[in-house]
Amino acid sequence: MDFSRLRSTMPHPLRSQAKVLLTSVFGPYARDDEYGSRIVNPMELYHNQVTRVEGAFSLRMFHRSWGLMLIQANIAAPCTLLDFPTLDRFVEEIRHRRYDVVGISSITTNVLKVQRMCELVRQHQPTAAIVVGGHVANIPDLEERVDADWIVRGEGVRWFRRAPKETPDTN
Repeated sequence: MDFSRLRSTMPHPLRSQAKVLLTSVFGPYARDDEYGSRIVNPMELYHNQVTRVEGAFSLRMFHRSWGLMLIQANIAAPCTLLDFPTLDRFVEEIRHRRYDVVGISSITTNVLKVQRMCELVRQHQPTAAIVVGGHVANIPDLEERVDADWIVRGEGVRWFRRAPKETPDTN
């Protein structure tokens, strides 16, 4: 696939009036399916990685999408956040509400989910700009794997403020 239309710093024409959807990748997680495996992506940091030998006494914890929440709280644009939605919930959101910008955050092992989400955004909201960030942005050839308008490598709040031409240090 050639996604050479990737734009790096072009501001969105609606500026801070652009309707933004921020989302993490869809669940379920840590499953053997077409998007990965439990071995490659155990998802649950403590139970599957750090304290796994403790068995039933292993620490269990779910980590929220703090980075996306930080972006949402620090931009002026109207913004909706989906924190680890199901695939059905994500599709419902992009089918029933219009967005100008869809931001997807992920870790590298969920790149296939990011790819699928980009395809779904193009299908249901062809005019929306797609922004991909998070750890997945560290994949060197990500531009060739996902159909995104922007790949954000670095700090997200500053980038989202610059894209609509907000001041990077606005409160």
